[in-house]
Amino acid sequence: MRNVKVGLVQMSCTADVNDNLAKAITKTREAAAQGAQIVCL
Repeated sequence: MRNVKVGLVQMSCTADVNDNLAKAITKTREAAAQGAQIVCL
């Protein structure tokens, strides 16, 4: 059986789509740096 590390991101969103995307990318990269193979937003 294979183990998979999953990261979960919970963030507040605003009306600024670009800001929301930047936050999501940053948090996804942080999770990946900590070993997450799958990241759920």
